[in-house]
Amino acid sequence: MKRLICLLVLGILGQGVYANNAGEKGAAFLKLGQGARANGMAGAYSAIADDSSACYWNPAGLVQLEQNEALFMYHRPMTEVDGLAYSNISMVLPSVNEAYGVSLVYLGYGQTKGYDNTGKSASDWSASDMVISGSYAKRINQKLSVGASLKAIQLRIDDKGAQAICLDAGLLCKDYYPNLNLAAVLTNLGTKPKFEKLRLGGAYKKNLKFPTFISFDTNLSPFYVALGIESQISPIFVGRAGYASGPADEGSGLTAGFGITQQSLSLDYAIRPYGELGLSHYLSLSSRF
Repeated sequence: MKRLICLLVLGILGQGVYANNAGEKGAAFLKLGQGARANGMAGAYSAIADDSSACYWNPAGLVQLEQNEALFMYHRPMTEVDGLAYSNISMVLPSVNEAYGVSLVYLGYGQTKGYDNTGKSASDWSASDMVISGSYAKRINQKLSVGASLKAIQLRIDDKGAQAICLDAGLLCKDYYPNLNLAAVLTNLGTKPKFEKLRLGGAYKKNLKFPTFISFDTNLSPFYVALGIESQISPIFVGRAGYASGPADEGSGLTAGFGITQQSLSLDYAIRPYGELGLSHYLSLSSRF
């Protein structure tokens, strides 16, 4: 059973390792969003993107940071595969009207028992995916900023692998109307002139009983919609919820999360479904300095 589940996981997350056009289509694991805060809002985050995870969601948002920030995220699906884990480390260094970011993403599938073509035991094998990215953002004026993330991707199953280079490009318009942000992001542009995804988003900040962000993202191909809400319940505690349509293995369904902030440290948690992988737990720790 464990071997079957591992093969299923590889099929869902590791598509494209042997594809000749890996640079064009990328790997399915790139669809796993970064940061517990954003995932608690079902990924409706491209028009917020005001922390280190903006390297993934919308690099144009990096100019919103006023201090250096480092973020570590750990994501664990609830499967029977030992060692299956997804982690991310990112850092952003802002300056006047500019920001620079770096990010490392690693997805490990753990060790799997190997068998030869007769069914006899053979050496164990493993698989992993990794992305290293560098990001840059520029503030054009008080409302408009642009940004890009250049990503080097490595996919590996045992002794076989593939590499690709991709680019994300984003635009963020703050306060297009009072308290309304708008965003557009092109993701995973590879070596061929094809836009892998075009994502549009909006976020509206409203002072209800608590200060609240209401946000949405829509992906045009394939089409799906994500809706999210974040409410500042107390000076240190934030509650989050969201819903995403689309394929089950891309995180559709209801999501929830919370965040706790104490001075320059923030701890965020989210839970999100991923189809056959079941519920997934996200945990992020970030520090501003």
